[in-house]
Amino acid sequence: MSISLHEAITQRLATDTGLTLGTDLFWGHIPPEEADLAVAILERVPMPRDGYNNNFRKHRFQVFGRGPSFKTGKDRTALVNDALIAKTFRGIQLTDWYLYFAVGEEVMHLGKDERDRFEFTANATATARVGAPYGAT
Repeated sequence: MSISLHEAITQRLATDTGLTLGTDLFWGHIPPEEADLAVAILERVPMPRDGYNNNFRKHRFQVFGRGPSFKTGKDRTALVNDALIAKTFRGIQLTDWYLYFAVGEEVMHLGKDERDRFEFTANATATARVGAPYGAT
C-alpha cells in the first residue's frame, strides 16, 4: 500500500476542516514548538484484522488538540472530531482504503501542558477495507 489509513484520514480531515497539515493539523504528534492552537490524529491501537475477512480493519484513533484558551482548544478539537465522525465521512474511498464509518466520543478536557495550553482529547474507531468496497470488482 502506498499510504496508511492514518495518513489518508488525516489528509481528508485537512480538506474537510480547512486546517493545514504540518501547521495546525498533524498526524502522530504535535511538536511542542509548533502553533499553540493545533490538533493531531494519533493511531492508538494496531490494526486488528476482522476474523471473517482479512481485508477489513478496525483502527482506533485519538484526536488530540490544544489551544491557548479553553474555548479555542475545545472548539478546534471538536471541529476535527466532528469531521471524523460525520456522516459525510462514511462510505468514501481514501487512496488504498475504503472507509465504511467512524464512530467516536465527545471531546474531553485533559488539563494544561507545561506551556499553559489547554489540552483536549476524543477517541474514534474507524472500520475500513483494503481496496475497493465489499462486492466491488
